[in-house]
Amino acid sequence: MICTVCAEQINENNPMDPHHWRCLNESMWSQDPAIQVIAWRLLNRLQSEYWARDLLDMLYLDDQTLVWAKQGIPVEDEDEETIIHKDINGATLAAGDTVTLVKDLKVKVPVLRPNAAPPFATFRSCRTTPPKSRVA
Repeated sequence: MICTVCAEQINENNPMDPHHWRCLNESMWSQDPAIQVIAWRLLNRLQSEYWARDLLDMLYLDDQTLVWAKQGIPVEDEDEETIIHKDINGATLAAGDTVTLVKDLKVKVPVLRPNAAPPFATFRSCRTTPPKSRVA
């Protein structure tokens, strides 16, 4: 009992719309193992979304259901970690590409209020000559 948008995205006929799958927050807690498997697989496909990673961390599947969920999913070689680096425009970077790193620095500028004493003038009185001795 799923909508046509869900069916097309599950079958990979259409690109994934992450916002359409926010309903996994509730359906992943179903007692039906088939629904748990679908939720686990979809959350794995949506791992680029922070909320999907959080849900995947919370989702508990028993050993038998987890084996079923992992069936048919291509296994990556664990010895060879492939990290894909992308620039701000989404283009994949390759070895030898030239990049420029930019970091914005926040600079605190003091705010001067009119008719306010500067921060270094906090004393009340200052004598430049020694006090005169008082004769009683």
